[in-house]
Amino acid sequence: MRLLQYNNEGEFSLTKDFSGDDIPEYAILSHTWGADTEEVTYRDMTDGIGKNKIGYEKIRFCGEQARRDQLEYFWVDTCCIDKTNSVELQEAINSMFRWYQEAEVCYVYLSDVHLEVNNDLGRLVIRESIWFKRGWTLQELLAPQKVIFYDSNWRLIGDKESCCPVISTITGIGVNCILNSSEVRREMYFTRMSWAEDRQTTKAEDIAYCLMGIFDVHMPLQYGEGGSKAFKRLQHELVKRTSSSSLLGWGLSFKNCVSTGPDLWSIFPRSIKRQDILAQSPKRFSRQLVLQSVATLRERSKAWVHTNRGFKVELMLIEKADWYIIADEEGIPQRHDLAIAVLSFTRPGNSFECPGVLLSGNLLERTYNRISCPKGYPSVMVPARLVSQAKPSKIYLTDLPSYREVLPPAIRDKLVLVDAIGFQVHTIELHRCDWRPTDNSLMLHPDVSYDTQQSILRFLDTADLRSYFDLRISNSFIVSERSEGTIENSDLWRFRRLRLEVCDEYKGSLMQASLSESRGNAVDPPSATVSVGAKLVKITLEVNESLRWLLYTVTISTTRGADF
Repeated sequence: MRLLQYNNEGEFSLTKDFSGDDIPEYAILSHTWGADTEEVTYRDMTDGIGKNKIGYEKIRFCGEQARRDQLEYFWVDTCCIDKTNSVELQEAINSMFRWYQEAEVCYVYLSDVHLEVNNDLGRLVIRESIWFKRGWTLQELLAPQKVIFYDSNWRLIGDKESCCPVISTITGIGVNCILNSSEVRREMYFTRMSWAEDRQTTKAEDIAYCLMGIFDVHMPLQYGEGGSKAFKRLQHELVKRTSSSSLLGWGLSFKNCVSTGPDLWSIFPRSIKRQDILAQSPKRFSRQLVLQSVATLRERSKAWVHTNRGFKVELMLIEKADWYIIADEEGIPQRHDLAIAVLSFTRPGNSFECPGVLLSGNLLERTYNRISCPKGYPSVMVPARLVSQAKPSKIYLTDLPSYREVLPPAIRDKLVLVDAIGFQVHTIELHRCDWRPTDNSLMLHPDVSYDTQQSILRFLDTADLRSYFDLRISNSFIVSERSEGTIENSDLWRFRRLRLEVCDEYKGSLMQASLSESRGNAVDPPSATVSVGAKLVKITLEVNESLRWLLYTVTISTTRGADF
């Protein structure tokens, strides 16, 4: 560590390099940088020039104030580091938090704050200072025990203790962390990331490097790699040391979380949209959130392990064998197993629900992608009835596409839509309908639109995917049943019974109709007509659960203006 020394003649100069116990007591300066041409550099100091630069006044004041505080040595980042030496620069950045922490006092120069004479509102004026928006000044605020603020004319504003309530409001950082640097590293990763949500750095990579001290991380600098890559590297270093799931909470906002409600229809998407496992920027961690750990979901001690299959991690997971959707990837139907990873924190005073992230992939191989919710939100709120089902599970989180299996294209190609003349097919979508083992039922939510929609529930013989049975439901009535292949004679299908109920989500059953129990013969549509509209459709099935079922939603419209 190289310092500046103030001599009896009122001049200051660079010292030799100090290390370890040889480092004398010193003061340290925190400020926002001006243009490169305005700041005094290490080369300026060694060449004895730079006194005409604007930044020289900051150095001079720091030295004079240090001498008034009975300190012979002081440190200023602009001129005490040889930034042309990459080895020295890397060592300095990795040591910066410790250097500020070990300083006797830190002088903060707020160049954009101008106090009026005898103004007692100085502590409020600092709210607008850009110093609170810069990345590097975060550790310069938290690391030193003693911090004193000065305005643009070097008038005293106050120290960190007296300004603490205002600083906490500005930064969103708790008072305990502002006043005691040892408390900083006790905060969960999500919270510490959120402190940098609104901060900026001149170099993109510095948004990650300026946080290394906050997390007690040391890693090589790679200027030119880009801010998102540098930030990902920082998080990789963090997950090597802990099993904390709080880094998965990026994008969390209690205002836009999807709630699961009484059923799971609102939580699982109809299509797969993969998301990054880790955030690309601290901007995705909201400092508006106040979080606390959940005692019943304590983190495991094992750290994440980066493998060729992705991150090997142990999370609190909710998995069920029949949670899956059929989604198209470039026109190819694929089965995606679904799961919910429950994060181990929540809002203070709320122990009934926790944030969670949705996963899709291959349950058998224990490999999952992170996916977004139906509205594109990255997180969901998991109610207590589901949180209680979460169990510690070892899985692989990967950014590469993961799914259970590819379904034969023939399944879709053989779908017979409508045989009536005058109708035109608009769209075909393949969906998953949830099996409810409590009452052996499926829940359908027909969408009402200006076009007519059908939901076609197709049952497949697991031994022969070309053999199927279709139950067709429009948003106004049952159309028909239709089968193909050998499914009528299958042991899986031999004794089936289907019953249709139209339900209100809260009032229960409104009307119901039993369907034909014959094996694949068409149902006479008038005998099974039930008004559905925007209500829920509940189909109760007494069939072997090993049957596979798919749900197609077909939108059609009349081309001749006829009533459907």
